[in-house]
Amino acid sequence: MTGSTESASTSAPLLIMGLNWLGDAIMSMPAIEAYHEQYPEQRIFIATKPGLKSLWEMHRPIDKVISLDDTAVQKLKNTELSSCVIFPNSFRSAYLPWRAKLPGRRGVPGAGRGLLLNEKVKHAAEVEKKHQAYEYFSLLGIEAPEKIPNPSLLQLNEGNRQGIAFIPGSARGPSKQWPKEKFIELGLSLMENTDEHILLLGTENEGPLCREIKDAIGQDTRIRNLAGQTSLKELAQNLSKCKAAIVNDSGGMHLASAVNTPLIAIYGITDPEKTGPLGKKSIVLQKSETRARDLPRVSAEAEEALKRVNADEVLKELMQLL
Repeated sequence: MTGSTESASTSAPLLIMGLNWLGDAIMSMPAIEAYHEQYPEQRIFIATKPGLKSLWEMHRPIDKVISLDDTAVQKLKNTELSSCVIFPNSFRSAYLPWRAKLPGRRGVPGAGRGLLLNEKVKHAAEVEKKHQAYEYFSLLGIEAPEKIPNPSLLQLNEGNRQGIAFIPGSARGPSKQWPKEKFIELGLSLMENTDEHILLLGTENEGPLCREIKDAIGQDTRIRNLAGQTSLKELAQNLSKCKAAIVNDSGGMHLASAVNTPLIAIYGITDPEKTGPLGKKSIVLQKSETRARDLPRVSAEAEEALKRVNADEVLKELMQLL
């Protein structure tokens, strides 16, 4: 696939091998939306792990979602496609379409998968320096705008916004989590000084963390804990109804941004220039000179940087955001 009008005009759909993490998937949405706008007649299918199926079902440019379960290769074989663009850099994401003999397998070489690709993409030097979202424009072969817009095509109905969302977890672990004591301190300040409600959100694994925070803040009826009790779509809907969200560098941060909820993101040592929220209503708080794109689950440097962001600073920014 070259991204030309000719390649996009075929009646056969384009398949995108989707990314495995919620945040990465959302960062790829602006490129898909731009491609859809440029080639509105081109059908777009996306193959994704089962946990992200509902996310892509909310994204208007996607015509079909293929769940990559144990029958993934057979599902891909049964799909007549014009070409395949592979967003992840993993071996498996190239191996599955190769096994299925899909045409036009386009992706970045590396991870031992060069021979599995028909078309190898090398990002331009300026793309490597910019936000991760630019990489997906490059993979789709279309020109990116100077500034990447926030995803705008999630199919959600927004009502009146109320309450503040706390998303204290992160799939990446402690190296990306603002300490729970800070969330507790912020929650106590909100309860004491405002009439706001707090909605604790997260995955089932983050349920115990959210319960600890709720119990420490107190039994005020203005606090609800829904961690682990919602589907991904329900999580997005809840976020879309909140006035603001307090988040870590996480998939929840990108989901809040995608549904246009104003947010304050607390960063340790990851680089917001590379993976920060795309929305205009986003504030990043960070107290570190280190900027790393990848880091381990446990990093003393990252945890110390997170601790340096104080609850009163977050409260001050939140009041201005509201």
